[in-house]
Amino acid sequence: MEDMEKIERLRAAKGYAKILTSKAYQDYQMANEVTKKLYEELERQRTNYEDIDRELAEIDGRLTVLPTNMPGKEKKVEAPSLTIDQIISIAEKVGIKLDLEEEYDFD
Repeated sequence: MEDMEKIERLRAAKGYAKILTSKAYQDYQMANEVTKKLYEELERQRTNYEDIDRELAEIDGRLTVLPTNMPGKEKKVEAPSLTIDQIISIAEKVGIKLDLEEEYDFD
């Protein structure tokens, strides 16, 4: 009889362990789905940041394209020519107030 009681206790423990294992696996799958969605959002935001940074670099003259060893891929990008209104607009966006009464040398 002692063996039968032990068998019953082990079967109950096995059933409980299976329930816990199933729950842990479901939690694991849900965490993977959340991680995947967060990673996709990270990539979307990174791309957005890079697009904005590139556009700003094109406007403020920081963009430099380096030559590459790949044929047909080498391009030269010259600094943009900005009007005084564009310069004032950029300055305002970064918190600089230009006094138009003073003379500026933009060259």
